[in-house]
Amino acid sequence: MSINPNDVFNKLMALGSLSTIGVPKALQAIGTLIDLAGDLDRDDGIARALAWCDELSQTKLTKRQEAQLDYFRANAWGNRQKSKHRSVESAWEWEQFELQQQILCLRRALLSPGFAKLSPRGRCQILTNLGNQLSTMGRFIEVSPDARLGNQSKLRHCLGQSRLRPGPVRAQLI
Repeated sequence: MSINPNDVFNKLMALGSLSTIGVPKALQAIGTLIDLAGDLDRDDGIARALAWCDELSQTKLTKRQEAQLDYFRANAWGNRQKSKHRSVESAWEWEQFELQQQILCLRRALLSPGFAKLSPRGRCQILTNLGNQLSTMGRFIEVSPDARLGNQSKLRHCLGQSRLRPGPVRAQLI
Protein backbone atom coordinates (compact mmCIF):
# COMPACT_ATOMS: atom_id res chain seq x y z
CA MET A 1 0.00 0.00 0.00
CA SER A 2 1.45 3.37 -1.01
CA ILE A 3 1.23 6.47 1.13
CA ASN A 4 -0.88 9.27 -0.26
CA PRO A 5 1.07 12.57 0.00
CA ASN A 6 -2.19 14.53 0.36
CA ASP A 7 -3.16 12.44 3.39
CA VAL A 8 0.22 13.04 5.07
CA PHE A 9 -0.02 16.75 4.24
CA ASN A 10 -3.52 16.98 5.75
CA LYS A 11 -2.43 15.15 8.91
CA LEU A 12 0.48 17.53 9.37
CA MET A 13 -1.70 20.57 8.76
CA ALA A 14 -4.13 19.31 11.42
CA LEU A 15 -1.38 19.28 14.09
CA GLY A 16 -1.60 22.98 14.88
CA SER A 17 1.20 23.51 17.40
CA LEU A 18 4.38 21.44 17.68
CA SER A 19 4.84 22.09 21.40
CA THR A 20 3.68 18.64 22.47
CA ILE A 21 5.80 16.42 20.21
CA GLY A 22 9.40 17.28 21.15
CA VAL A 23 12.14 18.87 19.08
CA PRO A 24 13.33 15.86 17.00
CA LYS A 25 9.78 15.00 15.88
CA ALA A 26 9.00 18.69 15.36
CA LEU A 27 12.00 19.04 13.04
CA GLN A 28 10.91 15.95 11.15
CA ALA A 29 7.36 17.33 10.83
CA ILE A 30 8.65 20.68 9.57
CA GLY A 31 10.93 19.08 6.98
CA THR A 32 8.20 16.75 5.76
CA LEU A 33 5.61 19.53 5.54
CA ILE A 34 8.00 21.75 3.57
CA ASP A 35 8.76 18.96 1.10
CA LEU A 36 5.10 18.03 0.66
CA ALA A 37 3.96 21.65 0.38
CA GLY A 38 6.51 22.17 -2.38
CA ASP A 39 5.54 18.96 -4.19
CA LEU A 40 1.81 19.71 -3.90
CA ASP A 41 2.24 23.45 -4.58
CA ARG A 42 0.45 24.35 -1.35
CA ASP A 43 1.36 27.77 0.00
CA ASP A 44 -0.75 27.16 3.09
CA GLY A 45 1.69 24.35 3.97
CA ILE A 46 4.67 26.63 3.43
CA ALA A 47 3.07 29.30 5.63
CA ARG A 48 2.41 26.73 8.37
CA ALA A 49 5.97 25.38 8.14
CA LEU A 50 7.42 28.89 8.46
CA ALA A 51 5.17 29.52 11.47
CA TRP A 52 6.38 26.25 12.99
CA CYS A 53 9.98 27.35 12.37
CA ASP A 54 9.26 30.55 14.30
CA GLU A 55 7.59 28.55 17.09
CA LEU A 56 10.42 26.03 17.35
CA SER A 57 13.11 28.74 17.29
CA GLN A 58 11.66 30.04 20.59
CA THR A 59 12.49 26.73 22.32
CA LYS A 60 15.80 25.42 23.58
CA LEU A 61 17.62 23.93 20.57
CA THR A 62 21.09 22.50 20.20
CA LYS A 63 23.43 24.30 17.80
CA ARG A 64 22.96 21.44 15.33
CA GLN A 65 19.17 21.76 15.53
CA GLU A 66 19.43 25.53 14.99
CA ALA A 67 21.45 24.97 11.80
CA GLN A 68 18.99 22.32 10.63
CA LEU A 69 16.05 24.64 11.32
CA ASP A 70 17.70 27.39 9.26
CA TYR A 71 18.15 24.89 6.43
CA PHE A 72 14.47 23.91 6.61
CA ARG A 73 13.41 27.56 6.71
CA ALA A 74 15.52 28.20 3.59
CA ASN A 75 13.79 25.29 1.84
CA ALA A 76 10.39 26.75 2.69
CA TRP A 77 11.41 30.10 1.19
CA GLY A 78 12.79 28.24 -1.83
CA ASN A 79 9.46 26.48 -2.38
CA ARG A 80 7.64 29.78 -2.12
CA GLN A 81 10.08 31.35 -4.59
CA LYS A 82 9.48 28.56 -7.12
CA SER A 83 5.74 28.99 -6.76
CA LYS A 84 5.75 32.79 -7.11
CA HIS A 85 8.34 33.15 -9.87
CA ARG A 86 7.26 30.63 -12.51
CA SER A 87 7.00 33.01 -15.44
CA VAL A 88 10.06 34.28 -17.27
CA GLU A 89 9.10 37.87 -16.44
CA SER A 90 8.84 37.27 -12.71
CA ALA A 91 12.02 35.18 -12.64
CA TRP A 92 13.95 38.25 -13.86
CA GLU A 93 12.50 40.66 -11.30
CA TRP A 94 15.27 42.50 -9.54
CA GLU A 95 13.74 42.27 -6.07
CA GLN A 96 12.90 38.72 -5.00
CA PHE A 97 12.16 38.67 -1.30
CA GLU A 98 11.94 34.86 -1.17
CA LEU A 99 15.39 34.48 -2.75
CA GLN A 100 16.85 36.95 -0.25
CA GLN A 101 15.30 35.06 2.66
CA GLN A 102 16.56 31.74 1.35
CA ILE A 103 20.13 33.04 1.06
CA LEU A 104 19.99 34.63 4.52
CA CYS A 105 18.79 31.37 6.09
CA LEU A 106 21.41 29.29 4.28
CA ARG A 107 24.17 31.76 5.26
CA ARG A 108 22.97 31.63 8.87
CA ALA A 109 23.08 27.81 8.78
CA LEU A 110 26.55 27.85 7.22
CA LEU A 111 27.95 30.30 9.76
CA SER A 112 26.28 28.59 12.71
CA PRO A 113 28.42 26.71 15.24
CA GLY A 114 26.04 23.80 14.57
CA PHE A 115 27.06 23.54 10.91
CA ALA A 116 30.08 21.38 11.78
CA LYS A 117 27.82 19.08 13.80
CA LEU A 118 25.59 18.32 10.81
CA SER A 119 26.15 15.17 8.77
CA PRO A 120 28.33 15.52 5.67
CA ARG A 121 25.14 15.16 3.60
CA GLY A 122 23.47 17.97 5.55
CA ARG A 123 26.48 20.24 5.06
CA CYS A 124 26.51 19.40 1.35
CA GLN A 125 22.83 20.26 1.03
CA ILE A 126 23.38 23.66 2.60
CA LEU A 127 26.43 24.41 0.47
CA THR A 128 24.78 23.20 -2.73
CA ASN A 129 21.58 25.15 -2.15
CA LEU A 130 23.52 28.28 -1.23
CA GLY A 131 25.73 27.95 -4.30
CA ASN A 132 22.70 27.45 -6.54
CA GLN A 133 20.92 30.49 -5.12
CA LEU A 134 24.00 32.69 -5.38
CA SER A 135 24.38 31.55 -8.98
CA THR A 136 20.73 32.44 -9.60
CA MET A 137 21.40 35.84 -8.07
CA GLY A 138 24.53 36.33 -10.16
CA ARG A 139 27.17 35.63 -7.50
CA PHE A 140 29.70 32.84 -7.33
CA ILE A 141 31.51 30.82 -4.69
CA GLU A 142 35.25 30.42 -4.38
CA VAL A 143 36.73 27.45 -2.61
CA SER A 144 39.76 28.51 -0.62
CA PRO A 145 42.25 26.40 1.35
CA ASP A 146 41.59 27.53 4.90
CA ALA A 147 39.91 25.41 7.55
CA ARG A 148 36.16 25.46 8.02
CA LEU A 149 34.58 22.27 6.72
CA GLY A 150 37.13 19.69 7.78
CA ASN A 151 38.08 16.73 5.63
CA GLN A 152 37.03 17.57 2.08
CA SER A 153 37.07 13.97 0.90
CA LYS A 154 33.68 13.58 2.61
CA LEU A 155 32.43 16.67 0.79
CA ARG A 156 34.03 16.05 -2.61
CA HIS A 157 30.78 15.02 -4.28
CA CYS A 158 28.94 18.18 -3.26
CA LEU A 159 31.78 20.43 -4.37
CA GLY A 160 31.72 18.79 -7.79
CA GLN A 161 35.44 18.14 -7.83
CA SER A 162 37.03 14.74 -8.26
CA ARG A 163 40.60 15.75 -7.43
CA LEU A 164 41.18 17.96 -4.44
CA ARG A 165 44.52 18.47 -2.78
CA PRO A 166 44.76 17.20 0.81
CA GLY A 167 43.81 19.72 3.45
CA PRO A 168 40.68 21.43 4.70
CA VAL A 169 38.38 23.36 2.42
CA ARG A 170 36.17 26.34 3.08
CA ALA A 171 33.36 27.80 0.99
CA GLN A 172 33.91 31.53 0.95
CA LEU A 173 31.41 34.00 -0.47
CA ILE A 174 32.83 36.73 -2.63
